[in-house]
Amino acid sequence: MAKKLIMMSVLTLLGIGSAAQSMKKAKAYFKSGNFSQAKNEYLHIIDKQPQNGKALIYLGYILLMQNKLDEAESWLLKASKIKPNFATINNFLAEIYYRRNDFDKAAVYFRAIGREGLALKLARFKNQTPYQVDKQFDEVRIQFIVTNPLPFVKVIINQQYEGNFILDTGAGELILDENFAREAGAEIFGKPEISDFGGGKKATISHGKISSIQLGRFTVKNIPVQLLQLRHIELEGMKIDGVIGTIFLSQFLSTIDYKNGDLVLRNKHTHFPDQLSANALNASLIPFSIAGDHYMLAKGSINDSDTMLFFIDTGLGNTAFTCPASTVKKLKLPLQKNKRSSGQGGGGHYDIYPFHIEKLCLGNICVSNLHGQYGPFPKTLENSFGFKIDGLLSHEFFLNKALTIDFESMKYLISE
Repeated sequence: MAKKLIMMSVLTLLGIGSAAQSMKKAKAYFKSGNFSQAKNEYLHIIDKQPQNGKALIYLGYILLMQNKLDEAESWLLKASKIKPNFATINNFLAEIYYRRNDFDKAAVYFRAIGREGLALKLARFKNQTPYQVDKQFDEVRIQFIVTNPLPFVKVIINQQYEGNFILDTGAGELILDENFAREAGAEIFGKPEISDFGGGKKATISHGKISSIQLGRFTVKNIPVQLLQLRHIELEGMKIDGVIGTIFLSQFLSTIDYKNGDLVLRNKHTHFPDQLSANALNASLIPFSIAGDHYMLAKGSINDSDTMLFFIDTGLGNTAFTCPASTVKKLKLPLQKNKRSSGQGGGGHYDIYPFHIEKLCLGNICVSNLHGQYGPFPKTLENSFGFKIDGLLSHEFFLNKALTIDFESMKYLISE
């Protein structure tokens, strides 16, 4: 009997040790941005330890980043039974319901984690369909006013207020300049939140709602928005009235066509990227994931480096890449400190140090002789999601290309 107990104790200790090693391995995969490998490790751990709350949370988080919302919800609800009222779980569940446009449920969870302004905004959509479009909607093309330094399109807010909006996947929801929003009669909710912007600068964002946005002859109704001071920023003499960000684009099969100067919005339930790639020139499909509400992440490299994880943020004008100090140091990027200049983002001015890029790659697409900047990358972004983001890939990389973003298959279609 004693020998049997000793053997059971040894096996238990071996099991604990094995699980600990698996958790360590899974975390290492996750921190390095190898999410598929991390997911497999967490599944293995849960198979052995179904009540491992940390593994359940990480698995749900990875599935959320892969936009597999039903699976993510299932694992996170299991985790919530083990760790009830745990803020991290509530945050991820809020994000799931928000991405589904299930704003009633999302509001409950955002309120639970203290985001009252956002919760009030989402609750205001009760009995309304967010991002409502005509049932017969198929496709619309909106011509750019200009393409450089960033694409601008003309929009009409609430049926009569005309504005010039930039396209920027570094933004989340539709953003309106604060004064423009008030002129247009946007509803405003709660207290402003502090957010990080280029150069590590901070600014306050408020939550709001508009009745409609019109792009050409196409109208979208019932839209959540954010309010931010923007009109003080001028790009080639043009003031910014607003920003069309990733969350708005995710409601469609969206193409930012830099080559032809168009924004193309398609019904994502009737159009598919495989159909587009069949007719596209030199098309490549590149997988991506999403952290938070809009941080699209994909693998790439710079100057023949090892594979890195990049945030795809198209809103850095006339520039292809920026990165944190750790990437500059690791790759020995040649900053031209004698050519320091000033940049401006949503949070204000910051210093810029340019550098030359010999080659920048996103998946299997590579572009040579591009412009890089050290300075715009927000310091807090590098490790804020629990893994390292090595850089930010932007506007100049996509010139003369069309970037289609498919949030169903979680792939970019990039064509020439």
